[in-house]
Amino acid sequence: KTVWTGDAESFNQIASAAPIPVLVAGGPSTGDSEGILTMVRSALDAGASGICMGRQVFAHENVEGIAKALVMLVHQDASVADAMKACNL
Repeated sequence: KTVWTGDAESFNQIASAAPIPVLVAGGPSTGDSEGILTMVRSALDAGASGICMGRQVFAHENVEGIAKALVMLVHQDASVADAMKACNL
């Protein structure tokens, strides 16, 4: 598990160098649905194998919606816009 570095190139270097799957951590709770989903989509596109989040989900005003949106990104390769629309975020 590691944090999102902020850019695809540096995150990809980490993910490519790791001998095991790399999960991206959620970090401090922000409540910003689009920001959370954009970070996850970027990390997945840069080589993350999945996510490891707690506060970003459990402290969110719409726990079910953000959880479903994250599932769509990780398991269905959804876009941020599609996940937000489908999950009413």
